[in-house]
Amino acid sequence: MTRAGIQRLLITAAAVLALEASCRLGYVGRATMIPPSEMLAELVRLMGTDGFWSQIGFTLRNILAAAVAAMVAGFAGGVALHALPRVRRAVEPLIASYYALPFFVLYPLFIVLLGMNALPIIAMGFLYAVMAMVTATLSGLDRIPPVLRKVGRTYRLDRVQDALLIQLPAAGPHIFTGVKLALSYSVTGVIGA
Repeated sequence: MTRAGIQRLLITAAAVLALEASCRLGYVGRATMIPPSEMLAELVRLMGTDGFWSQIGFTLRNILAAAVAAMVAGFAGGVALHALPRVRRAVEPLIASYYALPFFVLYPLFIVLLGMNALPIIAMGFLYAVMAMVTATLSGLDRIPPVLRKVGRTYRLDRVQDALLIQLPAAGPHIFTGVKLALSYSVTGVIGA
């Protein structure tokens, strides 16, 4: 472990110990927060129950469903917006302000529309993640060097070949960044819901 890693570990341990002492000495009220050692003991106890692991599985399935849906829809939306510049110019202000929307306000509406099941939770994760994938796809497609497009025309590639052999590999790093962001936003949305 590096010196910086050891320092980070020691600072984190000191912060946890200070929080433990603050809780035990009454500086932090029990109604506000219980000591971290009690939290850890309760977590270990809960991990021995079947209900804990079924809830973990339920949450992971919801995260996976939200992430996959966001990746597919976000990629398709990004490709469509890149292909339709007029539509893109019209919706760019909405894209720029997308994360300013309070999505959790929609959760009760989703419960009414979709029922008391996993679908509203997946919808919240999807809403959080989809725009990250759209913007990453647009960013990747916008940054394809013009010389690569010329190479495709030189080799007389049709549109599908050009998309699969030139555009997708060139935009790949940005698209995979969108995949990582969509996954992390899905986790945030599902856990929040």
